[in-house]
Amino acid sequence: RDANVQVEPAPLVDDLAYLRRVSVDLIGRIPTTDEIAEYLAWSPEIRREKVVDKLLAEERFAVRWTAFFADMLRLRTNAEGGAALTAFVHKSLKEEMPYDELARRLISAGGKSGAVPEVGYILSDDADPLALAGITSQVFMGVRIACAECHDHPFDKWTREDFYGFAAYFGKTRRVQRRFNNRILATYTTEVDQTTILWPPPGVDDDSRKPIAPKFPIGLVDDSRSLAHLDRLRKLRANQQVAKAKTDRPEPEENSIDDLLATADDKVKRRTSGKTDTGLGVLEEAKKDVKKINVKEAGYRPSELRQELASLITSPRNQYFSRSFVNRVWKELVGSGFVEPIDDFSDSNPPHHAETLDYLANEFVANGFDVRNLVQMIVTSEAYQRGHAEGVDEATRLDMEQAFLATPMRRMISETLYDSIVTAGHLFDVKHEAGKNMKVVWQQTRVMKKPTEGQTQVDTQSIAQATSPKPEMKKPAMKKPVPAGYDVEQAIELDFEAILKKNQGDDVAMVD
Repeated sequence: RDANVQVEPAPLVDDLAYLRRVSVDLIGRIPTTDEIAEYLAWSPEIRREKVVDKLLAEERFAVRWTAFFADMLRLRTNAEGGAALTAFVHKSLKEEMPYDELARRLISAGGKSGAVPEVGYILSDDADPLALAGITSQVFMGVRIACAECHDHPFDKWTREDFYGFAAYFGKTRRVQRRFNNRILATYTTEVDQTTILWPPPGVDDDSRKPIAPKFPIGLVDDSRSLAHLDRLRKLRANQQVAKAKTDRPEPEENSIDDLLATADDKVKRRTSGKTDTGLGVLEEAKKDVKKINVKEAGYRPSELRQELASLITSPRNQYFSRSFVNRVWKELVGSGFVEPIDDFSDSNPPHHAETLDYLANEFVANGFDVRNLVQMIVTSEAYQRGHAEGVDEATRLDMEQAFLATPMRRMISETLYDSIVTAGHLFDVKHEAGKNMKVVWQQTRVMKKPTEGQTQVDTQSIAQATSPKPEMKKPAMKKPVPAGYDVEQAIELDFEAILKKNQGDDVAMVD
């Protein structure tokens, strides 16, 4: 409770209001009649915790929170690799991938769009290092370092050199298109030797501009400090590794082109020593070498710089990473963030209830960056369960909402509104069971008789059409192509598994 706000907190909502709220937030629709009956049948002391556990385990949780990540990551299904990236995010939520691993793969991935769905994040901004620097810092750390692109930040500690040093992590990444007769066959990323990020910036001193070394501008928690939540994370990850080792079978390592060239000396010596293989032996050896080549590694170069950046951003000692995500999820569920705007963590914009934010962020890290666990902690808190501020003036209402003594009114997102209308109207329910409400239809059909001797064949079909016209049902219209841009129904009906399965057959794929 905020001591500066001298009002009583709003009471907790009743059980049915809580069920509706948590159903909309966790699975993206209002509860059904059967779900309400099941909920009310549970003991009042345990029903709220029990329904949260039930909703977190539903498949619809991944669908609802894919929409959250789509907004956070600015996913566009009509952009290059956008649909595959959206499907990958859904798959990661469904399989409970830790958030730090998801972020690490998005930042460091390279390869062909579709075959490597994660690379859609880098391709979405044409692999422009300056754009990626600003977006990555804002999305994953809640820091607006992009404000220092043209000048030192006017209200924060970031300098122009900080921004360019951060952008240098993306400076060697290139977006490449493979074309044939003006047709784009593939779009992918690769790495070059020379960076495009130079210092000083353009227009300052063009003669002295040189490649700038990558530099991470965020300070991490001191390694020498032993913190309880980091110790818990290490123990959790160690146990997970042991469990994984017991169930996973080791995969055979593939050979890169460099690996095969390294063994070429032996073959040359064998050829020049007079111990020549037979023609059949040479052919078989060539076939084996081709099969051994790791086309993924040969086709694209991984980004060591982006791998390093991904490790720094997602480090458990980077408080900006965990606090930024906790703040986003809190805002999504409670309606008001600890820091507003949610992507503007700075010394001049300190968080409200900083201790609560730090507690949730540390618990998020200690529990292995588990998204479901974080959501569960928030929706079972009193701050989430409070009602709205009623019977108070506007200023008091805003103070109560900022202090989390009351919850603000929230709009349904479009996908949730659509699914709730479908649920309320029973639009997809089967109206009648099989064999019930049958309709009898009588139909008269002309049967042609065999003509007797001397009679001519009569065209009964033309007579039937002339004398007994029967109305025909209207044929379904051809499905019109979906226009470019975001379409609510198309997004709702997106088949995530089909998208990923479609791209599994691509010839080249690589994840750094």
